Amino acid sequence: MRSLVLVTALLIPACAAQEAPPVSSPAVSAPASDGPAPSAVAPPASDAPPPDRCGATEAGPFTNEPITLDGRTLTPAQIKATLLANLQPSTSHGGVAVCSYLVYGSGPKQLYLEALCEEVVVKDGRVAIASGRRTPAVMDLDATGAPSGVRTPRDGSLYGKDLNVLFPPDAQQAMKTRFNLRELERALNAEAACRLGVSPP
Repeated sequence: MRSLVLVTALLIPACAAQEAPPVSSPAVSAPASDGPAPSAVAPPASDAPPPDRCGATEAGPFTNEPITLDGRTLTPAQIKATLLANLQPSTSHGGVAVCSYLVYGSGPKQLYLEALCEEVVVKDGRVAIASGRRTPAVMDLDATGAPSGVRTPRDGSLYGKDLNVLFPPDAQQAMKTRFNLRELERALNAEAACRLGVSPP
Protein backbone atom coordinates (compact mmCIF):
# COMPACT_ATOMS: atom_id res chain seq x y z
CA MET A 1 0.00 0.00 0.00
CA ARG A 2 2.81 2.35 0.80
CA SER A 3 4.41 1.64 -2.60
CA LEU A 4 1.20 2.61 -4.44
CA VAL A 5 0.97 5.88 -2.58
CA LEU A 6 4.58 6.64 -3.34
CA VAL A 7 4.14 6.05 -7.10
CA THR A 8 1.06 8.29 -7.20
CA ALA A 9 2.89 11.02 -5.39
CA LEU A 10 5.69 10.86 -7.94
CA LEU A 11 3.36 10.93 -10.96
CA ILE A 12 1.34 13.97 -9.94
CA PRO A 13 4.25 16.45 -10.01
CA ALA A 14 5.38 15.05 -13.37
CA CYS A 15 1.94 15.73 -14.95
CA ALA A 16 1.81 19.16 -13.43
CA ALA A 17 5.20 19.94 -14.94
CA GLN A 18 3.91 19.04 -18.41
CA GLU A 19 0.94 21.42 -18.08
CA ALA A 20 2.92 24.34 -16.70
CA PRO A 21 3.21 27.39 -19.00
CA PRO A 22 6.54 27.97 -20.71
CA VAL A 23 8.99 30.40 -19.18
CA SER A 24 8.56 32.94 -22.00
CA SER A 25 5.00 33.78 -21.02
CA PRO A 26 3.13 36.34 -23.14
CA ALA A 27 2.47 38.20 -19.91
CA VAL A 28 6.13 39.20 -19.79
CA SER A 29 6.50 42.28 -22.03
CA ALA A 30 9.68 43.46 -23.69
CA PRO A 31 11.27 46.73 -22.54
CA ALA A 32 9.96 49.84 -24.24
CA SER A 33 12.08 51.30 -27.03
CA ASP A 34 12.60 54.93 -27.93
CA GLY A 35 13.22 54.10 -31.59
CA PRO A 36 10.66 53.81 -34.40
CA ALA A 37 8.30 50.86 -34.45
CA PRO A 38 9.68 47.83 -36.31
CA SER A 39 8.45 47.52 -39.87
CA ALA A 40 7.03 44.10 -39.04
CA VAL A 41 4.32 45.70 -36.90
CA ALA A 42 3.64 48.71 -39.12
CA PRO A 43 -0.04 48.98 -40.18
CA PRO A 44 -0.84 47.81 -43.69
CA ALA A 45 -1.54 50.35 -46.40
CA SER A 46 -5.27 49.69 -46.11
CA ASP A 47 -5.15 51.08 -42.56
CA ALA A 48 -3.73 54.43 -43.69
CA PRO A 49 -5.83 57.51 -42.78
CA PRO A 50 -8.51 58.26 -45.39
CA PRO A 51 -8.23 61.40 -47.55
CA ASP A 52 -9.31 64.69 -46.02
CA ARG A 53 -13.09 64.39 -46.29
CA CYS A 54 -13.64 68.10 -45.57
CA GLY A 55 -11.32 69.19 -48.37
CA ALA A 56 -12.88 66.91 -50.95
CA THR A 57 -16.02 69.01 -51.35
CA GLU A 58 -17.12 69.66 -54.93
CA ALA A 59 -20.03 71.97 -55.58
CA GLY A 60 -20.34 72.07 -59.33
CA PRO A 61 -18.63 71.94 -62.73
CA PHE A 62 -15.11 73.45 -62.78
CA THR A 63 -15.27 74.11 -59.01
CA ASN A 64 -12.61 72.49 -56.78
CA GLU A 65 -11.77 70.00 -59.51
CA PRO A 66 -8.51 68.02 -59.75
CA ILE A 67 -6.46 69.12 -62.73
CA THR A 68 -4.24 66.87 -64.85
CA LEU A 69 -1.41 68.38 -66.91
CA ASP A 70 1.25 66.35 -68.75
CA GLY A 71 0.24 63.22 -66.86
CA ARG A 72 0.48 64.81 -63.41
CA THR A 73 -2.68 65.38 -61.38
CA LEU A 74 -2.95 68.28 -58.97
CA THR A 75 -5.48 67.55 -56.24
CA PRO A 76 -7.90 70.11 -54.85
CA ALA A 77 -5.99 69.93 -51.55
CA GLN A 78 -2.73 70.91 -53.27
CA ILE A 79 -4.31 73.77 -55.17
CA LYS A 80 -6.15 75.16 -52.15
CA ALA A 81 -3.07 74.88 -49.94
CA THR A 82 -1.09 76.89 -52.51
CA LEU A 83 -3.81 79.54 -52.65
CA LEU A 84 -3.89 79.79 -48.86
CA ALA A 85 -0.11 80.09 -48.63
CA ASN A 86 0.09 82.81 -51.29
CA LEU A 87 -3.10 84.81 -50.79
CA GLN A 88 -2.83 84.57 -46.99
CA PRO A 89 -6.39 85.43 -45.94
CA SER A 90 -6.56 87.13 -42.56
CA THR A 91 -7.59 85.16 -39.47
CA SER A 92 -7.72 88.21 -37.21
CA HIS A 93 -11.13 87.15 -35.86
CA GLY A 94 -9.80 83.83 -34.58
CA GLY A 95 -11.47 81.82 -37.32
CA VAL A 96 -10.32 79.29 -39.93
CA ALA A 97 -9.03 80.23 -43.40
CA VAL A 98 -10.61 78.27 -46.25
CA CYS A 99 -10.29 78.59 -50.03
CA SER A 100 -12.26 77.36 -53.02
CA TYR A 101 -11.49 77.84 -56.69
CA LEU A 102 -12.94 77.68 -60.16
CA VAL A 103 -10.92 76.58 -63.19
CA TYR A 104 -10.73 78.84 -66.24
CA GLY A 105 -8.09 76.90 -68.12
CA SER A 106 -4.41 76.02 -68.18
CA GLY A 107 -1.18 76.80 -70.02
CA PRO A 108 2.12 74.90 -70.30
CA LYS A 109 3.11 75.86 -66.75
CA GLN A 110 0.09 77.78 -65.48
CA LEU A 111 -3.38 77.26 -64.11
CA TYR A 112 -5.95 80.00 -64.61
CA LEU A 113 -8.35 80.19 -61.69
CA GLU A 114 -10.88 82.24 -59.79
CA ALA A 115 -9.98 82.02 -56.11
CA LEU A 116 -12.20 82.69 -53.13
CA CYS A 117 -10.45 82.68 -49.74
CA GLU A 118 -12.27 83.63 -46.56
CA GLU A 119 -11.92 83.57 -42.81
CA VAL A 120 -14.87 81.65 -41.38
CA VAL A 121 -16.10 81.62 -37.79
CA VAL A 122 -18.96 80.03 -35.88
CA LYS A 123 -21.95 82.25 -35.11
CA ASP A 124 -25.17 80.89 -33.61
CA GLY A 125 -24.11 77.36 -34.50
CA ARG A 126 -23.50 78.11 -38.18
CA VAL A 127 -20.70 79.17 -40.47
CA ALA A 128 -20.27 82.93 -40.74
CA ILE A 129 -17.87 84.88 -42.94
CA ALA A 130 -15.56 87.21 -41.02
CA SER A 131 -13.45 88.47 -43.92
CA GLY A 132 -12.39 87.35 -47.35
CA ARG A 133 -10.96 87.98 -50.77
CA ARG A 134 -11.96 86.91 -54.28
CA THR A 135 -9.66 87.35 -57.25
CA PRO A 136 -8.63 85.85 -60.58
CA ALA A 137 -5.33 84.05 -60.02
CA VAL A 138 -2.58 82.48 -62.10
CA MET A 139 -0.96 79.52 -60.36
CA ASP A 140 2.55 78.93 -61.71
CA LEU A 141 3.96 75.40 -61.92
CA ASP A 142 7.60 74.35 -61.67
CA ALA A 143 9.49 71.96 -63.96
CA THR A 144 7.96 68.95 -62.18
CA GLY A 145 4.41 70.30 -62.50
CA ALA A 146 4.10 71.20 -58.81
CA PRO A 147 2.61 74.58 -57.77
CA SER A 148 5.33 77.20 -57.24
CA GLY A 149 3.47 80.47 -56.75
CA VAL A 150 0.39 82.59 -57.41
CA ARG A 151 0.02 85.88 -59.29
CA THR A 152 -3.03 88.14 -59.15
CA PRO A 153 -4.02 91.42 -60.83
CA ARG A 154 -3.37 94.60 -58.90
CA ASP A 155 -6.29 96.66 -57.69
CA GLY A 156 -7.62 99.93 -59.06
CA SER A 157 -6.69 101.32 -62.43
CA LEU A 158 -4.04 98.60 -63.00
CA TYR A 159 -6.53 95.74 -62.72
CA GLY A 160 -7.58 95.63 -66.38
CA LYS A 161 -4.02 95.94 -67.66
CA ASP A 162 -2.77 93.16 -65.37
CA LEU A 163 -5.69 90.94 -66.32
CA ASN A 164 -4.72 91.17 -69.98
CA VAL A 165 -1.09 90.40 -69.18
CA LEU A 166 -1.77 87.46 -66.88
CA PHE A 167 -4.68 85.77 -68.67
CA PRO A 168 -4.78 84.69 -72.33
CA PRO A 169 -7.95 85.42 -74.34
CA ASP A 170 -9.44 81.95 -73.91
CA ALA A 171 -9.12 82.17 -70.12
CA GLN A 172 -10.70 85.62 -70.16
CA GLN A 173 -13.56 84.27 -72.23
CA ALA A 174 -14.03 81.44 -69.71
CA MET A 175 -14.37 84.08 -66.99
CA LYS A 176 -17.49 85.31 -68.74
CA THR A 177 -19.06 81.87 -69.18
CA ARG A 178 -17.88 79.86 -66.18
CA PHE A 179 -17.77 82.37 -63.35
CA ASN A 180 -20.29 81.39 -60.69
CA LEU A 181 -19.93 83.06 -57.30
CA ARG A 182 -22.72 80.97 -55.84
CA GLU A 183 -20.86 77.72 -56.62
CA LEU A 184 -17.63 79.08 -55.15
CA GLU A 185 -19.43 80.07 -51.96
CA ARG A 186 -21.25 76.76 -51.69
CA ALA A 187 -17.99 74.84 -52.01
CA LEU A 188 -16.25 77.01 -49.45
CA ASN A 189 -19.13 76.96 -46.97
CA ALA A 190 -19.48 73.17 -47.21
CA GLU A 191 -15.80 72.69 -46.40
CA ALA A 192 -15.90 75.30 -43.64
CA ALA A 193 -18.92 73.65 -42.02
CA CYS A 194 -17.18 70.30 -42.12
CA ARG A 195 -14.00 71.66 -40.54
CA LEU A 196 -15.84 73.59 -37.84
CA GLY A 197 -18.38 70.84 -37.15
CA VAL A 198 -21.39 73.12 -37.61
CA SER A 199 -24.09 73.81 -40.21
CA PRO A 200 -23.49 75.83 -43.39
CA PRO A 201 -24.83 79.39 -43.39
